[in-house]
Amino acid sequence: MQYHELVFSAAAATRLKKGYGKLLHKLNLGKTLDAAYLAALTLAMREQLYAQKKLTAFWQKAAAAPESTHHLHLVHRDKELLNLPWQMAIDGDKHPSVYISKGFIAEQPSAVYTPQAGPLKILIMISSPEDEQAYKRLSFEKEEEVLLEALRPMYESDQVEVSFTITGSLESLEASLAKEHFHLLYFSGHGGYKHKKGYLLLEEEKTMKGIEVSADLFAAAVCKYPSHIPALVILASCQSAEGDVEEGFPGIADELMAAGVPAVIAMAFSIPDEYVTIFATHLFEAFGQRETLLTAYVKALHGLENAEATYAMEEDYNLAPTQWLVPQLYFKEPVEHIVQWTGRKKKTQKKRLNATGEYRFIGRRRELSRLLPFLYEGKPVLLLGQAGVGKTALAEKAVQRLLAADSKRVQFRFESRDLSAGAIKTHLEAFLSHTGELEYLLGIVRKKFRPLWVIDDMDVMQSAPGGALRDNTWLNWLQQEVIPYDPVLFISRYNVPELANVQVLAVNEASSGDLFTHLMQLEAAAILITQPHADPLVITEIVYNALGGHYMAWACFNRLYRQAPGTLWKIIEKIWSAKDPSNTMHLYNKITEKVQEEMDKEGRSVNLNQPGALLEEADWQTLQLLAHFRTPVPLQALEMQPVTIDWQPVLSKLRGLSLVEEHLQVTQPAYGVTRLVNVWLQQQERGEISFSAKQAGDYYYAREKETEELIDLIEAFWHYLPEQHAERINETGLKLARAYYDKGTYDQALHYALHTLTTCGDSTYPEVLNIIAAVYRRQGALPEAIKFWTAFYDAAINTGNRVQEGLALNNLAALLHELSETEDAKTMMERSLAIARETNDQREVASRLNSLGKIVEGQHDHVRARALYEESLQLWKEMDDVVGEAQTLMNLTDAFAHTGEVEKAQLSLRFCITIFKEAGEIDSEATAYEKLGELLLACGEQEEALDLLHKSLQLYSSLRSRGDQSRVLDLIGQLYTGMSYFDQALAYLTKSLAFARQLQQRYTEIPMLIHLSNLYRVKGEPDKGISYAKEAMIISREEEDKEAEADCLFQLGYLYLEKGDRERSVRYFKQSKKLMETFGTAARQDLLDAIAHHISPPEDFATRLSLLEKQLVDCRKQGKKLYEADILYLMAEIALQAEKGEAFFEWADEAYDIYTQLEHMPGIFRTGCLLGNILYLNEDPEDRAEGLELLQLSFQIGQKEGYPGTEDIAAFIKGELS
Repeated sequence: MQYHELVFSAAAATRLKKGYGKLLHKLNLGKTLDAAYLAALTLAMREQLYAQKKLTAFWQKAAAAPESTHHLHLVHRDKELLNLPWQMAIDGDKHPSVYISKGFIAEQPSAVYTPQAGPLKILIMISSPEDEQAYKRLSFEKEEEVLLEALRPMYESDQVEVSFTITGSLESLEASLAKEHFHLLYFSGHGGYKHKKGYLLLEEEKTMKGIEVSADLFAAAVCKYPSHIPALVILASCQSAEGDVEEGFPGIADELMAAGVPAVIAMAFSIPDEYVTIFATHLFEAFGQRETLLTAYVKALHGLENAEATYAMEEDYNLAPTQWLVPQLYFKEPVEHIVQWTGRKKKTQKKRLNATGEYRFIGRRRELSRLLPFLYEGKPVLLLGQAGVGKTALAEKAVQRLLAADSKRVQFRFESRDLSAGAIKTHLEAFLSHTGELEYLLGIVRKKFRPLWVIDDMDVMQSAPGGALRDNTWLNWLQQEVIPYDPVLFISRYNVPELANVQVLAVNEASSGDLFTHLMQLEAAAILITQPHADPLVITEIVYNALGGHYMAWACFNRLYRQAPGTLWKIIEKIWSAKDPSNTMHLYNKITEKVQEEMDKEGRSVNLNQPGALLEEADWQTLQLLAHFRTPVPLQALEMQPVTIDWQPVLSKLRGLSLVEEHLQVTQPAYGVTRLVNVWLQQQERGEISFSAKQAGDYYYAREKETEELIDLIEAFWHYLPEQHAERINETGLKLARAYYDKGTYDQALHYALHTLTTCGDSTYPEVLNIIAAVYRRQGALPEAIKFWTAFYDAAINTGNRVQEGLALNNLAALLHELSETEDAKTMMERSLAIARETNDQREVASRLNSLGKIVEGQHDHVRARALYEESLQLWKEMDDVVGEAQTLMNLTDAFAHTGEVEKAQLSLRFCITIFKEAGEIDSEATAYEKLGELLLACGEQEEALDLLHKSLQLYSSLRSRGDQSRVLDLIGQLYTGMSYFDQALAYLTKSLAFARQLQQRYTEIPMLIHLSNLYRVKGEPDKGISYAKEAMIISREEEDKEAEADCLFQLGYLYLEKGDRERSVRYFKQSKKLMETFGTAARQDLLDAIAHHISPPEDFATRLSLLEKQLVDCRKQGKKLYEADILYLMAEIALQAEKGEAFFEWADEAYDIYTQLEHMPGIFRTGCLLGNILYLNEDPEDRAEGLELLQLSFQIGQKEGYPGTEDIAAFIKGELS
């Protein structure tokens, strides 16, 4: 291994770090990279790597022996420079076998690591917390199947054993590593890097909810037992390679190595799960060939690169593979092999791993985590549950885990209907290829293998549901000869009385998170991803409420959707769009009935009448009582009801008949009925039983005080509603609405707030009105927001509540500011601020100073705005509130940009994004991305601006904030217009307009119509542009919006100028100017200058240039490079008309240079055409040659981008060259 500390000049380091920043930005956003960009980065890195003075001898040695493996180990203190994909920089033609690893700086490289003996033992840890948003949860079954299939050849020759941690918790990891040594730990989950520390999202041991675990804690767990430290840890999680050595190795990979792990493969950037799996499969296959760690790593990189290239070819896109740049290999000490192989590879007979490499949905990680420990301990287990809930699939997954972990483990599987001592004997004889008595055969099996027995369909052999077996002789034999020695897994619909000493594990219905994951794999996924404006999580919840978590019902739902997608969608859409969700039960029942009919057709229906025939009155009452609850009910809640039942034996009986589910909660079991049982109960036409909704509500109300779980609060709320208990409805409804609002789930917040208002009427808490108004504002329904905030204000005045009065004024002021009623907004905000000072609420003072600054900034009072922001900022700092500080700083960036402090504004916004991301402030994060995107757009950095705006749009979409979505869609459309990507521009602007029209507030349509008009102006279709501008003007006059009307008149002036109708153009410009001057010249000075330029006589070159020069000064002051180039281009055109040749070339050249620097293709194209034509007309041969070169380049750009006018250049070039 050649150890080398990289050395760069300051300038080279800056260039490389800039390249790393762009690479990090692109890959973390999941974007592909242009092949030309990647080639340029490769060349820049190669130049630096091959220029390292201390590597001269290494390159010579590598070139002299190209067939040998040469290991280059790079170190550097700066992780940004080290994390660059240096393997990409190797010249494969000159040095085909040079492989790179990385690490941190050591005084002297360690001795080569001595591996432990084989077989290769792998520990896989999968973390997919139950409370993680459904679309972020990992498809662990798919990953597991693919990995096990890759290991099959090694497994079949006893070369590998694969174990899994029971859960994705730190405790489970420690427990696995305590038992034995593993050569390799493979972690699959989500990771990140924030607060200058790496972290992994693991699972809490008991609840399996998400918990962020810092890199140092994870590393301590991995290295807790020094003799069991894995040789290699693979972190299949995003950003697990990030870190800063000078900060004490806070990155995950760094912490692992610092704690003692010899080698780590970590991800430098974000990477899709499927690509991590592809990398791992190639790595495992290389280990199967007994490759060294380094060569296995490089083969895996090549496999990943080829897989992405193949996909690109199939999809027909010309982009370079990039995912192979993400996995990084780090060494703490030199590692050649992670396992000491012994003996030769030899295929073993009778091996079956149960892996197919094909995806099969299982879900149920919680049930799996409860089942596996019993089987590992060799205990018998009965899996109990309704038909079609996935018992057999769960059993198969558990068996697969046991087989993978133990190369001696074999499975013997029987259907109970076929089971007898003779059948067992025949099966063993076939397995061993040997005959003999049953006990003799069993002895041979146990001597060579470790058997695992699976007995399915136990209920088929019962005389009645839950009754005695018709023949139990075979079971007696199992109980005597097998159960004491081997793990046995029984599967049944109903309890089996003869299995008295067996651990019973109830398989309940799956969760809605599992349903989301499963639906995404089926044809019905179209419901989640193709319906306009449909929230996939809301749609999933609707399907779940109709069908519950029954696998067979899901499968039949999918078949129904495949046959008639429109029918099911219409029902779902009615539920989703219903104003009163309480009146939708008949629609849910429609879905349930349709699915039940489909199950009946296929003979897969859940026959509940059969166990129902065994029920007594107490059983029926219990089922009916449980049906009143939405969630599983603890025994304590049942005991509060006005019925007398001996609960334990009844619940035990119902559970044994699979009519009731038992859920193991943290402190006590809870019981519930499934959706299918609930519908079946409704069909029985039994009379109502005595049920106290108030008692149920009181239980969950009190329970929520202890658990702080929303699910308990929801249960309490729905029980209080029919009781008309105004105080409790207000209290629970407000708490739910506020919780969902804070989580960004605005539809749910509105749902509970409106239910509270409908039920409580005039006695509704004012805070509920505040939340309703806030959600309506989010959704863009501004008149509704004003209505409810006004009601909130009136309530505050009536009760004399100054705090609420101040809050209402604050919210109304912000809303009026959005509506451009800035003077009223300022007055209200100043009153609100005065109240905050009066009540000595420093947090509100800081917040309202910030809001007031935003309002006066909109009035172009930049000096006062900055003073208000700085006062707010100081208060946040004194309170040590970094989020509040970031929110004020975000607004202060407008003042920075106005005074030309563009770089300061950019850095501040990037800082804000980091803070908001770490604090989970999604709304503020989206706003910061939007503001930074706009700022970069003005600076001409269009590509990154586009990325940031898309990120902002994604976040706003997750919040279902329609007004914000519309605005960002409009911004993206404008950006595409400026880039001359007219099809994309039209798509985004049209979608933006559609969102605006959904809000049913016409004034929101005006800017979108103007921007559509501008698109057609730029595209060279002014007539279409005029029609959009006139439509916008009609709306502005209807809404009496003079500022918008002035914008429409300005746009019409521009359009008629393009048409060559100067007279009409000047008329519109003058009308626009007259209106703008009524607002005060400071407000629209930029447009007034533009109007003055356009209405000046064409021959008045001096006036026109003077106006443009004034705009040029402002652009340069504010750092708006793209606008600067546009103005220089206009000045060059005027200079050409005025026959000022020297000025023409000065301004045209400067515009061309800026466009080139910004990689702004439309600007390069048009400026190249202008310069090229003029230069070619010169007599000087050098000028003519330069002109022709510019025209050829413009032609190439125009042809690639599809710009109008390209054909004219082609004709000209063809004529000159022929």
